[in-house]
Amino acid sequence: MKKILLLVILGFQISQAQDTIFVKSPDTFRRNYVEIGFNYPQGNLSNKFVHGVEVGYWLRNRLAKNNYLDYGLELNFLEKPRAIAYRYADSLIQFESSRVGLKLGFRYSLVWCKGSNPDRFSLESNSGLGWAALYYKVSSQYPDQFQHDLDKKTDLHTLFVSQTVKVNWNRIGFYVTGSLQPYTLFYKKNEAHFGGTLISCGMVTRF
Repeated sequence: MKKILLLVILGFQISQAQDTIFVKSPDTFRRNYVEIGFNYPQGNLSNKFVHGVEVGYWLRNRLAKNNYLDYGLELNFLEKPRAIAYRYADSLIQFESSRVGLKLGFRYSLVWCKGSNPDRFSLESNSGLGWAALYYKVSSQYPDQFQHDLDKKTDLHTLFVSQTVKVNWNRIGFYVTGSLQPYTLFYKKNEAHFGGTLISCGMVTRF
């Protein structure tokens, strides 16, 4: 968590420094994006939880006139998650969800706007790439001595790719995102065909 906070602080400093180092005239675009929405698991992932509430914070930097690079993080709070089977030695152990997921990454953003001011009305395409994780802990149903022999906490992490379409008006916007995050990419001990497809929608505020 400390490393994540350091990355966010570093990104904020770089974003602020862009005004004085790279851009000679004031920018009209807004750098800070806060997104709140719901995500709905698809396919095999749909039996791991019902849906999730996602909260994201992204910092924006300009690459060219209407091309940007965003970097940030997203927290996911899972609704009614179920336990998963995790292979330990010759047994399948039940791990309970910690009800939390995390994403950290980048996205390339292309903006179309009418006129020279993107604050009025704009359409966006965000193509994302990064790291995603779901957190679990060993079920309390097992004896204490057995729990002691296991790692009491585990996480499933993987790479994710995403595509977002966004409509902005002044400081408010709406988005729809498709995301692929295959949780069996690095782990073979968790359930086969775990799934990793999400559809998200929500609101964004810019400042």
